[in-house]
Amino acid sequence: MANPTPIAPLEPTFDKSPPPFGAGLPSPVVCEAAPRDLRQRTVNFAAKRMTDMRYVSGLDRETAERHFRWRPAVAPGGLSARDAAPDAAFLAALQRDGKIVIAQDDADKRVTVTWTDPGFGDPVAGSAIARFKSRNVSWPRPASTLLSRAGCSGW
Repeated sequence: MANPTPIAPLEPTFDKSPPPFGAGLPSPVVCEAAPRDLRQRTVNFAAKRMTDMRYVSGLDRETAERHFRWRPAVAPGGLSARDAAPDAAFLAALQRDGKIVIAQDDADKRVTVTWTDPGFGDPVAGSAIARFKSRNVSWPRPASTLLSRAGCSGW
């Protein structure tokens, strides 16, 4: 009896699947809890928060600085246990003493937070920038524009 000729697959995609994860397992994400890393996370979050307050929400500099609250970064933990956040008062005191500086560039819509401590080493800096996809949109929009879009005629 003759050997039957194999039937060519119609759709090779379904007949041969690629190995999962490409060339192997992905590298795990490791969150460092060294003091420098925690300082970096703290200044990054502060820059992002101030950028949101100033250039996304549209608060003026004085109002944003008055409502700004420091949030110190904590060491990453598991799902069931995580260290409590330390008191943020020491960050506010460092800012008052000039060891933490928040620089705001209104033209570039950028906020840079720099934490300088000579006993710690090089300064730690983090920045955030606000960009909008459409160049025709200015933000914050005037109240009259927001009210007219909502169908309101005034306050």
